[in-house]
Amino acid sequence: MEFFLSRLNDHASVAYSLDGVLSLLEMKIVSKTDQLSIPTRIFSELNVQTFPQSVRNTIFRIFKEIFDQNINGLKKIEKDFIIGFIHTMDGEKDPRNLLLLFEISKLIVLHLNFEKNYQDLFEVLFCYFPITFRPPPNDPYGVTSEQLKIALRNVISSTPLFSTLAIPILLEKLTSASNSAKKDSMDTITACLPVYGINSFVPHISELWNCLKKEMASAADEDMERSALNCITQLTKEMASAVTVTNERNSKSSLEKLLDTIVNDCMDNLVDPELQYARPCGKILQACAISSMAACDIVLKQVHPLLEQFSKEEVSSKKKILLKIIVDLVVASRIVKELNRKVTKEDSDVVVKTPISPYKDTCIEVFISVLMTSKYAPLKTTAVEGMYELIISSGLLNRDETELLMNHFNSLILAAEIDESYEKALACLSKIADLKPKLLLDTSTPLFLKSIDVSASKESFDAALVALKTVSVTNELFLTIFPLIIEKLSFNVFDKPLLLQKIEEIASAREIVEKDSKMDKLIASQVDSIWKILQNEAIFTWIIESFQNLKSFGHILSIITRSLNSSEQETLLKNVISFNKGKSNSNNFIPQTKELMYIFKCVICNLQPTTSLVVEDEVLFMNELLKVGLENGDDISVIATAQSVSSILNKTRKETIIKAFVSNFKDTILNDSKYSKTNTLIVFSWICKALVLRMHPLGWEFTTYLIDLLKDNQMGLIASDGIEIVIKLDEEGILTKDTFAIQKALFKQKFYNQCLPQILTGFETCSQDTKKNYLLALSHLLCNVNNKTLLNELPKLFPMLLQSLNYQDSRLKVATLTTLTLMVNESPRLISDHIDTIVTKLLELSSYQTLSLGNNSHVRSEALHLLGLLSEKIEFSIVFPLKVKIVNTLGDYLDDPKRIVRQKASNTRGKWYLLTGPPEKL
Repeated sequence: MEFFLSRLNDHASVAYSLDGVLSLLEMKIVSKTDQLSIPTRIFSELNVQTFPQSVRNTIFRIFKEIFDQNINGLKKIEKDFIIGFIHTMDGEKDPRNLLLLFEISKLIVLHLNFEKNYQDLFEVLFCYFPITFRPPPNDPYGVTSEQLKIALRNVISSTPLFSTLAIPILLEKLTSASNSAKKDSMDTITACLPVYGINSFVPHISELWNCLKKEMASAADEDMERSALNCITQLTKEMASAVTVTNERNSKSSLEKLLDTIVNDCMDNLVDPELQYARPCGKILQACAISSMAACDIVLKQVHPLLEQFSKEEVSSKKKILLKIIVDLVVASRIVKELNRKVTKEDSDVVVKTPISPYKDTCIEVFISVLMTSKYAPLKTTAVEGMYELIISSGLLNRDETELLMNHFNSLILAAEIDESYEKALACLSKIADLKPKLLLDTSTPLFLKSIDVSASKESFDAALVALKTVSVTNELFLTIFPLIIEKLSFNVFDKPLLLQKIEEIASAREIVEKDSKMDKLIASQVDSIWKILQNEAIFTWIIESFQNLKSFGHILSIITRSLNSSEQETLLKNVISFNKGKSNSNNFIPQTKELMYIFKCVICNLQPTTSLVVEDEVLFMNELLKVGLENGDDISVIATAQSVSSILNKTRKETIIKAFVSNFKDTILNDSKYSKTNTLIVFSWICKALVLRMHPLGWEFTTYLIDLLKDNQMGLIASDGIEIVIKLDEEGILTKDTFAIQKALFKQKFYNQCLPQILTGFETCSQDTKKNYLLALSHLLCNVNNKTLLNELPKLFPMLLQSLNYQDSRLKVATLTTLTLMVNESPRLISDHIDTIVTKLLELSSYQTLSLGNNSHVRSEALHLLGLLSEKIEFSIVFPLKVKIVNTLGDYLDDPKRIVRQKASNTRGKWYLLTGPPEKL
């Protein structure tokens, strides 16, 4: 250590010597005595501010390290250290160093006796206030203006010794023309108030209030307003906590005097609620009330005439402003009560006195009156907010009052008059369900369930279902509501398909909640409720009458299946197999009808890999399942059996099963003439997907077979669809991680890399009639790989994509337009080189006159959407010359027979019409 310190007088060695000192300190091997000699030598040997930033930074880090290790030792040399530190800090400008210096300054304030030097320390600190630093572009050091502001604020507000020096300057900055300086001043005053003490601010109260009032009246943005309100709250809070000694019995406390001034100023501006200062005044009153119980009591007593003013007011917009202020004060009362007393769940229903208690009856009357008499939705919405605040205010309402408000909540929701008050009521109901589930079980749930039975209109029926879905968010409510709603399927309700749809939505929402929040898997407990539906012949018959009903029920069954553990899944599978036997009136457990196939699929495809299939021979089981599905021949049976077999094949851990099944499939099923070639190829594609996902070698063999079929005139289109089946995420989630599929990383990338060369080669050598098959397969590939892979390949594939638009196949055109849309979003420069060709082609595709060329409404809509996107994504100088041509041409498309196309044409034409210059850079 002595060697390093002795080299400080050698200017060339200073940086290396200081690095050595810091390293020794960080190793914690320097004695306490030697540590104290370090700052002394630095102060005596070095003029710190003459050295580069890196050297200065090392010195400040040394000081910080000594503080961390030897505070008691520093107290012995505190006078010299403080003087030396102030000298080294003076003139520092680098933001990285300032962060360290502000931190060290706070340590000095907290741990050393600096009373004799507090003015010098203040001056060297406050010269940086307010912080005006702006980081340079691509700043590698990551020091922000906000970090510097907070660090400086922490020092300024760390000792009352700074009060007499800081307060006048802070008040002066409040009158600055700079919004940043004013905001920084308000935030700093807020931080200083608890430390400096209210007595330091008393001589300046009037000036401070006038500045804050002015700022609230003309706040530049929400951040400025929030800073002003925080400052008002802190000022009122400190005034409330101050002990005031008065000589006269009737003299007012300092808090009362302050609030008299504030409330009187605010009430003067509320005479006409539509004046621009009315809303800020309401926020000021809430900021004062929220500061303390005493302040809340005083504010409420002084502003209670607002209730009378509200009842006399006739203009709805003015009533809304007044009511919003009343609601804000109810919120303030609730918050201040919660801050001053912890209310447990056990005593949350016990009525206790709160600041709003004397006025709660009037508030209840006002809120209910608005709901019952007003047609003005914003006013009703505010009343709903007020009712919600009263209900969740612990200990404010008795049981009868709570039920009264809940009944009005329920009536508003069941009236199903869709406006913002209805939406607000639903949102509040959801929050109440989370906070007070028992209250909803007692008041709302029975009414909503009853409404399902007695509703005579779609609106009221739907409203009851939406309400039940909204409140079934907590464990207790879900467990109660879900089985009761399922039971309603047995009744002759107004709209049973809609009921089933809502049950599906509740199950889906619950699955998401349980997945995201790791809540108890309560949805698994509903397996018995679902099973009862299958066993009810009448309900089952109704479900299978409509594929949409079957699909909704299947989705519910899928959700519940994947929420079960392996043993529970095995039990469910046994029940389904027994059910199939019962329906087929034989011992055959293979489902025989398309409906049973679909239900079976929903269970099989959501099993975990560890779940036993409860069959003796899995290969035989899969073969028999496929044969039944292919013999039925309908789309539902074929796809359901294909998905079931692919799921089993993907999840099995036995290589022998995979090889035996694939061998048997190729030998006995694939080329069997009694099965439809189309259906067989669909099954083949799903088996290929199962193998590709787990990167099994047989998967690449199946892939090659699919690509070879693209040149077939009859099966080529089906083969291109097979490519999509393999690479695309299934809409029902079959063979995804959510359904426990074995899915290797980068399987899409490998599938893409294998397919692309074969597709390009096949395209070059195939006949003209089958080229569209290859182009469609290419579009499916490009739409389902990651953007990075896509953008690497697009330059060489772009000509092929443009060629795709010349074919009359509408599916090929839609797939190609989807790919081009992705290109415009991700790589607009590539499109720019071909802008004239693309625009001409898109205008042709958008025309109804070209319907015979395969340009159906879907193609025309996609083309118009892409055309509109070009105006936003391509450089202005490139697209602007095309504006007149596009606007004029699109004018002819505004009378398209299809409404959706007319709408797209109008929107796209508007985008090009408004293209007058490059977008402004923020």
